[in-house]
Amino acid sequence: MRRQPALAVTHVVTVAVTAGCSDRSPDGFAVVNESDTAVSVSLVGAAAVEVGAGRRAVVETEDCLGTGVVVAADGPPAVEIDGPACVASVRHVRADHTADVSSMHG
Repeated sequence: MRRQPALAVTHVVTVAVTAGCSDRSPDGFAVVNESDTAVSVSLVGAAAVEVGAGRRAVVETEDCLGTGVVVAADGPPAVEIDGPACVASVRHVRADHTADVSSMHG
């Protein structure tokens, strides 16, 4: 698991926004925004999604998307996370405006 200062993530695909239970999704990758600021999550080479403060979004995909993830918000500096966003992984934006990734595959 990596932890970096952050805020932003994007991708144009089907996005389901929920305020839900488990963070992982078998239908795609999740973005969990625990901060008090809406964030934009951009997938390098792919698309983007907006995630409201205290919300969760799932970007539906059958595999992996992009070559990296950029999380941005008004105020804090953007955070870049190397590597694609894959099914069942979770991008967390923490309350202190840091970001990290957890994956079922290490």
